[in-house]
Amino acid sequence: MANETLWFISSFNEQFSTFVIAFFTVILALATIALAYFTFMLFTETKKMRELQTDPKLSVYLTSSKIEIIFKNLIIENIGFGPAYNVKFQLNKDFTLQDGRKLSEIHMIKNGLSYIPPNEKYEFLLTDADYIKVADEYLTIKTTYQNSMKKLFSDEFILDFSLWKNMETLNVKGFNHVVKELQKINETLEKIKK
Repeated sequence: MANETLWFISSFNEQFSTFVIAFFTVILALATIALAYFTFMLFTETKKMRELQTDPKLSVYLTSSKIEIIFKNLIIENIGFGPAYNVKFQLNKDFTLQDGRKLSEIHMIKNGLSYIPPNEKYEFLLTDADYIKVADEYLTIKTTYQNSMKKLFSDEFILDFSLWKNMETLNVKGFNHVVKELQKINETLEKIKK
């Protein structure tokens, strides 16, 4: 009887330890799978963050000029953290500038740019508010460019001129007004000298 009891305890001990080992093996396998999954997710997130820190991002928009509020400037800006290479522009239709030239004839738009560093901004006069009042349309500018690894990016920007249609501008005295007033002061001083 003592032998049978000893054999039962020994057998139970052996089965229990096998069960405990199997249980913890399953737990360890699940933990390893979870760790592999979280490592993969961390790798993916790190890769995305690195791309965001090295990829360019172009932005094209209209803004009022700092010189005179009625003038509207076209801004082309790299707001990304990486340089943009081989920048090309496509217009859905051409646009006549205030001086009579076509937007497509501007060197930057026609030939593109080979390089735009991060935080670089190109700004040029597109038109004034009086001209925009009659423009009942919008202009779409499509940009294509590459990062340093030759990855291609493409964005479309809609410049809606109707935002300024029938909009009265404030009667703000701008830079040109200051220049005219300075000329008047200069003329007055010249008269006083004589």
